[in-house]
Amino acid sequence: LQTLGLVKGDEEPLRFDDISSRIEVKNWSDLLSVEHATEGDRPTWLRNGWKNRRETLLLDYHEGTSSLVIAAPRYLQKDYLPWGEGKKRCYVNPIIAEAEAAVCDTYFPAGYQRMLQENEVWAIISGSGTISQTTPPFHAEKTEHEVSIGDLIVAVGGANIRIEDATSDFIVRRHAETCAHNQHAKMMELRLEEDGLTD
Repeated sequence: LQTLGLVKGDEEPLRFDDISSRIEVKNWSDLLSVEHATEGDRPTWLRNGWKNRRETLLLDYHEGTSSLVIAAPRYLQKDYLPWGEGKKRCYVNPIIAEAEAAVCDTYFPAGYQRMLQENEVWAIISGSGTISQTTPPFHAEKTEHEVSIGDLIVAVGGANIRIEDATSDFIVRRHAETCAHNQHAKMMELRLEEDGLTD
């Protein structure tokens, strides 16, 4: 902010380097495109199978690869996997679940709500909507956020969250702290079953 001249500071601001020409994806909805050529880039546990995770704990978890492998999205929005029941019903496209993080594209219909969720960062990949959150631990206050493609929002751990309104293409890329959060591992297991990779 000092570099841009928006705030004053005691020290000399850093030089501003414009890297916009190096950014390949400017329209975030491009991140939704399915690339079947990358289907082999599955994270370690997905290659081994979630049900076999205990038997493979002694193996080199990353098998010499980078600590996190993120494959391209597997499904188009119309093919997202149904997840949850009633007001907690949404549609998911699991991308990654590893020890360090989990990523999942989610289509949230208007009216979706979840209580006491885990910490996540949400990147709005397409569409727009109105998201409300309560403030934990007492939930006496509620804030509303108008979001659209390109916005980031923190889904606060312990908050009650609700999609007050949303367009039909409102898709959020959810980044969880670990694969244990918000049942991402079970989502990936569902993906394995849908792909016919489990018995």
